[in-house]
Amino acid sequence: MIRLSAFFVVALLASASFAQTVTVEVSIEQVKAESRGITVSYPVGAEKKTTTLDVSRRAEITLNGTTVQLESIRPGQKATVEFHKELQVVTKITANGQTLGRPKLVELTELSGMYPSLTEDGLTVVWEDKATIWTAHRADSDSYFTDKKKLFDGRHPALSSDGLEIVFLMSPRGTEPPTLHSATRDTIDSPFKRAEEIVALRKQSNPKNPFLSADGLALYFNRGTDNSNIEIVVSARRTRQDAWGTPERLAISSDSIQGILTFPCLTPDGLTMFCTNEGTPNLKGGRLMVWTRASASEPFGNPKYVQLEGVPPLVGRSPRYVPATNELFLTGSAMTVVVVKNFTLAKPAD
Repeated sequence: MIRLSAFFVVALLASASFAQTVTVEVSIEQVKAESRGITVSYPVGAEKKTTTLDVSRRAEITLNGTTVQLESIRPGQKATVEFHKELQVVTKITANGQTLGRPKLVELTELSGMYPSLTEDGLTVVWEDKATIWTAHRADSDSYFTDKKKLFDGRHPALSSDGLEIVFLMSPRGTEPPTLHSATRDTIDSPFKRAEEIVALRKQSNPKNPFLSADGLALYFNRGTDNSNIEIVVSARRTRQDAWGTPERLAISSDSIQGILTFPCLTPDGLTMFCTNEGTPNLKGGRLMVWTRASASEPFGNPKYVQLEGVPPLVGRSPRYVPATNELFLTGSAMTVVVVKNFTLAKPAD
C-alpha cells in the first residue's frame, strides 16, 4: 500500500497539474524488492521529508545507465523517479551510485552461535547459543552487530519482520519435549514480555525451525510425521491477536528431491522459499535450496541449489534472506553465523 506524505502530494500537484506522469529528484532510503516498494527522501525547504512509493512491475529501472532489477537499487543512491498520478505507482527509476559487488561470504565473529533471525531492515538479529536466545543490533549493513544481550532460554528463534514478536522452542517444565512458545514487546527497544506456550500448537510432533511470514500471520515450521519423516507445515491466523489455526502441510512438488527439507524461509511476497536439503549421504550437513511458485495457491516447485559465483557451495542451515540489505544469513557448516553479502534473487523479466 502506497503511503504518500502530504508534502510529496503537494509537490506532485504543483509540478505538473495536467500531466499524468511527473518527475521528482529523490534519494533512495530503503528498497523492499519483494513487495515492490521504495522509501525515498526529498528536500522541503531546509528539511528532508520521506515517503514510500509503490513500483510498477513493468517499471523501467536503470542504474548508472544499465538496465537492472529493483533489487540492484540501494539506499544512498540518487535517483530520478517518474510517478504516474492516476495509477499511483512509479513507472521509471533512473538511479546513480555505487553498485552491488560480487557475492562474498563473511563469518559474523561477533555472533557466537547459530540459527539467526532478523527484522525486515536487517538491523536487529536474534540467534541461539547453547540453548539460550540472544539479540544484538547494528547501525547499517556495513557495521558490526553490537549491544549483545541475553533474552531467555530457548532454541530456534524466529523474529517477526517488525521485531515485536518472537516464536521459539522451549520445554514447558524443563524436562518435557520442547514446544512452540511466543513472546511480544511494544517497541523494538523494549524488553519482551514473559513468553507463553502456543497452546493451539502444543500437540505438534517434534516441532522445529519456525519462521514467521512478513505480515506475522503465517507460521511455518518442521514437524515429525507418522512414518518417522519430517515435513514443512504452515499455521495461519487472521490477526496477530488471534490464535494459530490447525497446521497444514505446505504444498511442495518435491518428488525429484532426496532427503528432507528443513528450516523454511519465505520472501515477503510468499512466492520464493529458501530451505535446507539434508539427510542424504552426499549432502554432508545440508545444501541450501530455493523454490518458487506463481501464486500462494500453488505448490512450490522448480527447486534449485543456491550457487553463487566466487562463493563455495552453501552448506548449512537456517537461511534467512533480507532483501533490504541484499544479504543471505545462515548457519554455516561449522555451526556459526555467516552471511552472504551482495546477494540478490534471480528473477524473470516482468
